Amino acid sequence: MGKKFTILLTMLLVSGSIYAQELFFKGELSTLLDNTEYAGSTIGNSRTIFAVRAVPCLGYRLDKNHSIVIGAELTKDFGSQDFLDSKRFVAYYQFENSAFRVRLR
Repeated sequence: MGKKFTILLTMLLVSGSIYAQELFFKGELSTLLDNTEYAGSTIGNSRTIFAVRAVPCLGYRLDKNHSIVIGAELTKDFGSQDFLDSKRFVAYYQFENSAFRVRLR
């Protein structure tokens, strides 16, 4: 019984001083509206661009400053017949502290 208690106590003391690694989820959602009305002009075609962009990501935080993130950038143009107009894989390493944040893609 004493040996089990000593091992348990040691594990609790050590785990309190180690920063826990964690999985996290983050996402972005943005819209785009561009009403390009060029009636009577030779600049370009008149059209309205209306789209939504979603970026769901799953990350692994190594410690309080270092993270690895993977996800997808999905774009839907509301005027198209396709379910998704653009799909792009996203992966990056992130360093972040109180002074600045760096992302390497």
